[in-house]
Amino acid sequence: MLLDTRRSIEFVAYGDPIPKGSTTRLPNGMTIDGAPSRSKDKAKRKAANARRKAWPVIVRDAAFEASGGEDVAPRDRMRLDGPLDVTATFYLARPKNESRAERERIWHTNKPDIDKLLRGLLDPMKKAGAIAEDCRVARVVVEKKYVEALNGLTLQPMGAGRPRVVVRVVEMATTE
Repeated sequence: MLLDTRRSIEFVAYGDPIPKGSTTRLPNGMTIDGAPSRSKDKAKRKAANARRKAWPVIVRDAAFEASGGEDVAPRDRMRLDGPLDVTATFYLARPKNESRAERERIWHTNKPDIDKLLRGLLDPMKKAGAIAEDCRVARVVVEKKYVEALNGLTLQPMGAGRPRVVVRVVEMATTE
């Protein structure tokens, strides 16, 4: 049996995964990151924009802890470089008005787009210092599922029923 000696980090970030939209360049040269909420209700718009800003912080903090966190000196903290293999499973909230048949579905096939969810994951990982650059990612496996329906379970697996992303990043060999 061979031991896997490749460096890797794994973490779970709990919260509603929020996609990172495209940036828009204004005529004055400034850029706007993503689209703000278009709701006419000021309170709803403010809450939606707060959630959009909170998700990168949640991911950054989880990636930071997975790479060593405060317990490790900055020079000893794990920072993955070289070709990276990223596996991520996004668990998104179920719609409140789904039918009994729809409750059986596990795959999330509506918005947000999977590529924008991935962008909202990789950028905070880079800011946390867990990966050197997001351009180092050479292989990606991403799934988008609904959170598990708990159906009255008294003993629940940790994190079950909560929106989250489960991430594993592995440095791949540079030669075959």
